[in-house]
Amino acid sequence: MSDEIPLVHHDLESALEEMLGEARVLKLRVEYLENSKKEINQLIDENKLLKTECDQLQARFVQAIIDSRAQDDQQNLQRLLDTYKLDLEKLKEALPQRPGEAAATDGGAKPETPQKPNKP
Repeated sequence: MSDEIPLVHHDLESALEEMLGEARVLKLRVEYLENSKKEINQLIDENKLLKTECDQLQARFVQAIIDSRAQDDQQNLQRLLDTYKLDLEKLKEALPQRPGEAAATDGGAKPETPQKPNKP
């Protein structure tokens, strides 16, 4: 039996060394996972910031489109108004003038209306 004690002792020491080795490996794995978790959290935070910036840029882009369309609409409306005014002027020129209107167009003077003589 005394021969078995050194073998058992050796087996225990071997098992202990193996367990210590495995513990070191597990410790390294835990450190790796903790570092990975920190990196992932940093990436998540960075992603949130980038998403916020992206949302702000998108809002500015949409507003720029709205402003551009409003400006285009305003320019188109002004062109239409100018066209209608021009057409109206052409129509006025093409229509025959009624008596008394010719004098009104020359500087705004009104035609004189004949006055009745005063009766004594």
